Amino acid sequence: DLVIVSGVMTGWGEYAVPAHRFIAFDKATGAAVWVLSTRLRPEDTTYSSPSFTVLNGQKAMLFGGGDGSVYAVQPRTGKVINTYDASTRGINVSPLAVNGIVYGSHAEQNASDTTVLGALFAYDGRTEGKIAEDKLLWKVPAKAVGRSSPVYAD
Repeated sequence: DLVIVSGVMTGWGEYAVPAHRFIAFDKATGAAVWVLSTRLRPEDTTYSSPSFTVLNGQKAMLFGGGDGSVYAVQPRTGKVINTYDASTRGINVSPLAVNGIVYGSHAEQNASDTTVLGALFAYDGRTEGKIAEDKLLWKVPAKAVGRSSPVYAD
């Protein structure tokens, strides 16, 4: 019963400061139900399409933000389940979750080491809150995989 749109936007009432935002509208009335803003003043926009999964029994929408983070959000409420600060710039790859593990990549500066471009990574998406670097299941830095999204086979 919701239509969810996303983009880096400005100039909408209290949301005038630029941020990558998701807005959920009631599909019958057009009324805004919830708004989620990533970090303010992102360096980029994003071309990441959301993917949907279930994490710890709750529905989750995964997306790469214009601020360089990967987010898991409850699609009905806009509540953030977890985030991983992957890059200093926008994430264009759509994250993928398989059995609770989130897989992603990017081709920009790493948030943890800005001298290295790109990374492939995986983390336990069932974790709540901020995902720290030392909590990643694995990370392969210096692989600039930022234009295509992962798929799962077998």
